[in-house]
Amino acid sequence: MIRAMNSSDLPRCGAVYAQAFPVEHWGIDWTKENATEYLQDYFEQKRFVGFVYEENHEVVGCIFALCKLSGSKKELYINEMAVLPRRQGFGIGTQL
Repeated sequence: MIRAMNSSDLPRCGAVYAQAFPVEHWGIDWTKENATEYLQDYFEQKRFVGFVYEENHEVVGCIFALCKLSGSKKELYINEMAVLPRRQGFGIGTQL
């Protein structure tokens, strides 16, 4: 199920992000704590748009974006997206 993100989702999104981007592949030592702090910067932006993908009340994917005005139209810019490694390849990212 996809739903709009709220502030209580940030720690769970941080945990997903840390698992999705392991240090051995990406060169950054993400932990739940520093990933949550990193993602919170996006969450606090004025035109933030975010969604989580849940299965059985567990966040398995998340997307962080900004809605920007470009002339008379709105555009959505994706900043970050993460899906738990064990759930990658099942179309969750596409749905987000």
